[in-house]
Amino acid sequence: MENRRYLFITCILLVILTLGLAQTAFAGTIKTATVTTAVLNVRTGPSTSYNRIGTVTEYTVLPVLAEQNGWVQVSLADGRSAWVSGDYVEITSKNPSQKARVTTNVLNVRTGPDTSYERIGTVTLGTVLPVQQQLGGWLLVKLPDGRSGWISGTYAEVITEAEDKEQTAAKGHKIVVDVSALNVRTGPSTDHAVIAVIPQGTVAEILTEQDDWVQVRLNSGKEGWVAGWYVSVIPAESGSGEGGSIDPNAPLLGKVIVVDPGHGGSSPGAIGPTGLQEKHVVMDVSSRLAAKLSDAGATVILTRKGDWAVSLEGRVNIANNAHADLFVSVHANAHLNRSIGGTETFYYRGKKTSTASYQAAALIQNELVKALGLRNIGVKHGNFHVIRETNMPGVLVELAFLSHPAEEAMMKTAEFRESSAQAIFAGILNYFK
Repeated sequence: MENRRYLFITCILLVILTLGLAQTAFAGTIKTATVTTAVLNVRTGPSTSYNRIGTVTEYTVLPVLAEQNGWVQVSLADGRSAWVSGDYVEITSKNPSQKARVTTNVLNVRTGPDTSYERIGTVTLGTVLPVQQQLGGWLLVKLPDGRSGWISGTYAEVITEAEDKEQTAAKGHKIVVDVSALNVRTGPSTDHAVIAVIPQGTVAEILTEQDDWVQVRLNSGKEGWVAGWYVSVIPAESGSGEGGSIDPNAPLLGKVIVVDPGHGGSSPGAIGPTGLQEKHVVMDVSSRLAAKLSDAGATVILTRKGDWAVSLEGRVNIANNAHADLFVSVHANAHLNRSIGGTETFYYRGKKTSTASYQAAALIQNELVKALGLRNIGVKHGNFHVIRETNMPGVLVELAFLSHPAEEAMMKTAEFRESSAQAIFAGILNYFK
């Protein structure tokens, strides 16, 4: 009897020890979900019967919170948790401390792990990026503007968190907050007390990093820790590898530009005769514009990166906290009279930067009219919150009229959206020359 009791207790202890070792072995890993389809619905619960609250696009990488019956609970870029179908994501376990340091002057970033995929931007020598996945000599990384993209591992070295700490602090890198509100804590975990809450777009100096947490110094001088998966790193220096180059004298190098896709989430904006929604058109154009600006060396901040709502105050705070050099809000127009169409650009004339705002608006309007061939309505004063309350030069672009059937048809095409993005980019480039 005593032997049986001893054997039972021994087995229980072995089970506890085994579980403990398993927990230790996996404590340092984080699961992420990589979207494998062009557009994936995001829902409030783990089945198609739950409400759709947005979408995410192919190659988006999201932290995994839970898995249930073929569905995956993820953390969105704006801090919300939501569910996606497990059939359209690839689950990966990763070491949160793994990063890649760029070892060539300028390195292309692509939508997939091969040179046949579209180039969406560049990163420069010395930039350190979190690694989200590795595949066939290519690295999926999180970019400073919050997007994910693939870089060739030939032109980057994989390093640990510890190896990056000293260099990051020494170079004066900064973070920009990606979510609507982010807690600042006394230590590097959620067990520590909250000492401040900072809004989306806040920029802070990096002091050190630990276990995917970042210690920062706020403008007030207060120091604390923030979760690294809710921020992007802004490199302090800009810098050719896999096909790209940036002229060190390029006019956009070092400029901070906020691109503001209008509406989003429960606010669709204008709706065309066949149902095309403004929020989708301007998100596509804004994403294309952001990629072009990033290619040219600018630091680009999108006020939203998907189909969710951002308040007018939130958009303004993002730009002001980032101390942006230019704010560009992208919209589509509408009118009760469906025969009215054309392109117009607004600026606000009642602030210190009104002259510069007008110059930017005029240059962008000129390029849009040339590219789109629509009626030139001109540059106008507009008392819009986002261009009135921002501290820097700001413009609000109305690409065309969704209420006009022919213009709505144009806005459905990739050609129109690419031409719009290229025209706005050309206008911005002319403004900074």
